[in-house]
Amino acid sequence: MMMKRLNEDDEALIDEYVTTKSFWEYLKKKYSKSSPFTANENLTVIQTFDFSQYDTVTQACDKLKQFRRKLGAANPDMKNAYTDQALFLVLTRSLPQEFVSTIDGIDVQVSMTVDEKLQHLEAKELRIKSTNEAAHASLRTHIKRRASHYRENSSSSNGNEINPGKC
Repeated sequence: MMMKRLNEDDEALIDEYVTTKSFWEYLKKKYSKSSPFTANENLTVIQTFDFSQYDTVTQACDKLKQFRRKLGAANPDMKNAYTDQALFLVLTRSLPQEFVSTIDGIDVQVSMTVDEKLQHLEAKELRIKSTNEAAHASLRTHIKRRASHYRENSSSSNGNEINPGKC
């Protein structure tokens, strides 16, 4: 089972260890080291978070939590540096302009939990997507009508006449 998850470098070292337990101890020691570079990298990713790389509010929130876990693993002193509320602020700061009114409404609701606030953002996201899909459908219908109107006009003439008054 462990073999399926190992990278090539670690896989090559298996033969150097007599027991699975000794190899496991080596892996624990190797990967539990705190790295200042890794901690700094994850801290920077949180601070400069860009929502546009993700498809949904939920994906973005999950990714922020993942960066927080990695930051805490790389530097235990930073484990509690970003509360859920702090990550929510990072997320809202990175959202597109369409979310501004929803964020303003959420900001005045001091009694709401982070999960409740996220639900409001997710609902807003669904409304935005629904509106965009309706707009795209309307545009496609308009283009089809225009194309059929153009075909009717061009088929009624025998190709020798140009009617500049019709599009």
